[in-house]
Amino acid sequence: MNYSISILESQHDEIKNHLYSGDGKESVAIALCGQYKHLSECRLLIQRIFLLPNDESVSRDINYIKWQTEKLVPYLKEAQESGLSIIKIHSHPSNFREFSSLDDKADKALFPCIYSWIEQDLAHASAIMLPDGSMIGRIVTEAGEFLKISVIKYIGKRIKFWFPNELENIETNELDLRNIQAFGEGTINLLKTLTIGVVGCSGTGSLPNLELLEN
Repeated sequence: MNYSISILESQHDEIKNHLYSGDGKESVAIALCGQYKHLSECRLLIQRIFLLPNDESVSRDINYIKWQTEKLVPYLKEAQESGLSIIKIHSHPSNFREFSSLDDKADKALFPCIYSWIEQDLAHASAIMLPDGSMIGRIVTEAGEFLKISVIKYIGKRIKFWFPNELENIETNELDLRNIQAFGEGTINLLKTLTIGVVGCSGTGSLPNLELLEN
C-alpha cells in the first residue's frame, strides 16, 4: 500500500504555531483525517486539528514529551463516531530529522490503544514537524509495525511535497541533464515523482473567428 498525507496551509500554520511556540520544547497536536483508498493507494486527508495544551500534566523538554493518554479520549470518541483516522504530530526542536528510539517506544505503546478505540478498518499515523515546517511521517499498525509514508502534501498558495528521502537517488538521463541546466535539479527531481494531467476545453477559441466569418 502506498500512503500519503494531505494538509492545508491553514492547518499547517495552526499546528506549527502550537508546536513551535518559542520555548524550545516538544509539543503535540492531534489531527483527525478522512481516508481515500483506491487500489494500492491510501490518502489521509486532514480535516480537524486539536492542540494538546502544554499544562502542568505534560512533561516537556527539547528532546522528549510525556503526556497522559487520557487526553486523547474525546478525540478518539469523535474519530470513532465519524469514521476518521488519527495522526499524532509532534515537534523536534533539535531539528533531528528522524523518528528517535523514544518515538518508537511511545508509538508502539500508544497506537494499539487507538486501534482498540477505533474499530473500523482505518490506518493511523505518527508524524514529526521540523522547525522549518517540513514534515515526515509513518503509518503505525495495530501490531506496532512502522510503514513508510511516501509523501506529505502541503496545499496552499504554494504546493509543497515532503518526501522521506528528500528526493535522493533519483536516476537521471541525458534529457534530464539538459532540463536540470534550465530549471534546476530540485524542480526536475520533483517532476519525476509526479503524475501530471492537463485538462482543456477545445473549440472555445474559434468562436470569435466564426462570428467574423459570418459577418
